[in-house]
Amino acid sequence: MDEVEREKRIEIVDVQGSKIMKIGEMKTTHQLLIKHPEITAFYSTSALDGIGISQVDSPVMVILPYLSGSQIVQ
Repeated sequence: MDEVEREKRIEIVDVQGSKIMKIGEMKTTHQLLIKHPEITAFYSTSALDGIGISQVDSPVMVILPYLSGSQIVQ
């Protein structure tokens, strides 16, 4: 997180643990967007979490670093 702190355009507003379930991540993502409507991107290190996050009806980016190079899903 040290690198993120140096970048003025990035702000971490919340950190959530993985629920390892697509439906759990959809619910968590929805709750985060209600609490922080200014969110424009999610960073996920779990394949299942990334799928759940991307299922929420919102124009946010999901950054998935575990794939071959970082990939962004919109």
